[in-house]
Amino acid sequence: MGTVVGMYASATGGTQNALASVDVPHDGKLVGCFISGNADLDADGEIAEIEISFGSTSGFTSNDTRSRIAIATVGRLAVAAAGQSIGQLAVMVDLPDLRVGMGERIYIHSLGSAGVAADYWVSLHFDFELDRAAIRRR
Repeated sequence: MGTVVGMYASATGGTQNALASVDVPHDGKLVGCFISGNADLDADGEIAEIEISFGSTSGFTSNDTRSRIAIATVGRLAVAAAGQSIGQLAVMVDLPDLRVGMGERIYIHSLGSAGVAADYWVSLHFDFELDRAAIRRR
């Protein structure tokens, strides 16, 4: 049985750890995540990044990190005229049927250029092998 768990985070420049977190509701598999967001990229070279992770701190600048689930980046390239632009991000990440246990925590981390404000929405797609009523809460 599948279910989707939503997450939201808002961030400003620099590294922001554990902006939001959710607990895995049941044993099963994390099969994918949809990441969307926007950022006010008003200067050349500005970026906004999001990391979905099992770790409570980010792995943006780490090698051999084992806690990362997915990462996505939006940035502004050099343009002829100065002015504000909004960076849009929308990506579906298919995962290799990643096994998860009930109670494991999943975090959103952010990294952005100074002065960049960003909003992120994440939909975690789970597959649980259950013989009972839906776990979805409405």
